[in-house]
Amino acid sequence: MADGMEQLFWNEKKYSVGCDTIDQQHKQIFGLINQLSTASSEMIDDEMIMAILEELLEYSQEHLRYEEEVMEKCNYADLENHKQQHWQYLEKVSALSVSAMGAEKEATKDIVTFLNKWWGQHILAEDMKYRPAIEKMKGKI
Repeated sequence: MADGMEQLFWNEKKYSVGCDTIDQQHKQIFGLINQLSTASSEMIDDEMIMAILEELLEYSQEHLRYEEEVMEKCNYADLENHKQQHWQYLEKVSALSVSAMGAEKEATKDIVTFLNKWWGQHILAEDMKYRPAIEKMKGKI
């Protein structure tokens, strides 16, 4: 990439939470973030960037809802805190998206930087906390 923006690469051992559907969704989110990163660094037109960002937002919302449903089925003890983190993420990304509309490419780069950091850290630090609950429920969710 021209400006050296980092991309997220799926690593099963590192990022798998023990639920195939959630893992596939995380991979899809990584792919959309990488598309956004590439579009931003290659100076693709704003309309394309906003389309990718919109798809990412919609897909993220679907994923987070599904993840919360799985955590609820598994009786995950920290579900409310996890939901709060999801809500904060959606608020932040929505605000960043609004600021990116018609703005310079820097705004899109800021979004990509935030997304890379948030998703990488969230999966490793927060999603891994519910992995034992998922493993107990294998075959029931």
